Amino acid sequence: MSRDASGGDRDYEGAVHWFQIAANKGNPYSQNALAQCFENAWGIEQDISKALLWYRSSAELDHAPAMWNLGRVFEQGIGVSVNEYTAFDWYGKAAERGQLEAMVSLGSCYLEGRGIKADSNVALELFNDASDKGSAEAMRQLANIYLLGEIVKKDCDLAAAFYRKAVDKGDPSAQFNFAMMLEKGQGTDRDRDAAIAWYQDAARQGHNSSQKRLLKLQMDW
Repeated sequence: MSRDASGGDRDYEGAVHWFQIAANKGNPYSQNALAQCFENAWGIEQDISKALLWYRSSAELDHAPAMWNLGRVFEQGIGVSVNEYTAFDWYGKAAERGQLEAMVSLGSCYLEGRGIKADSNVALELFNDASDKGSAEAMRQLANIYLLGEIVKKDCDLAAAFYRKAVDKGDPSAQFNFAMMLEKGQGTDRDRDAAIAWYQDAARQGHNSSQKRLLKLQMDW
């Protein structure tokens, strides 16, 4: 509650205090949360080494979000050398436990051939599964795939439908893409006013491309 400002002001230092107590008692959720604090310097001095130690401790206690974080760390090379194979392995472990972010990350690995031989069919299965379970990122990935039409037959109507699902979950990138389709009348009826409203919603979340588009349209947000 202190970290997320639930019921009061945000207090990262207070959050770290309680996370440390619970983490030292072996609570995997708190170990993962404490690692995030060390990684992002939330209420404590940044220390990537300690972040990695707590992520791994949490993952060894079968906490799927920590497994996903380890995959992300190795994919991006945060405090470690980039290793797509290790990233893929951690994403796979987290995805097996139903972690949505990991399912999407694993799908991207299969789509792009990172850490594994590319397999668009497996990627689509993972994206569809994560989308059905409510992942806005998976919905946006599917929309992008149908809009581009490189690994499936291009289908603007289906792309717009998936963007719309992600839009309803507040995904700013999906809001921008759906607004572009509305502005062009691509896969949906042309509606400039609705497009501007979605650009504005995304812009208020800090989405840079939406802000630039509104400036070009001479609109505020």
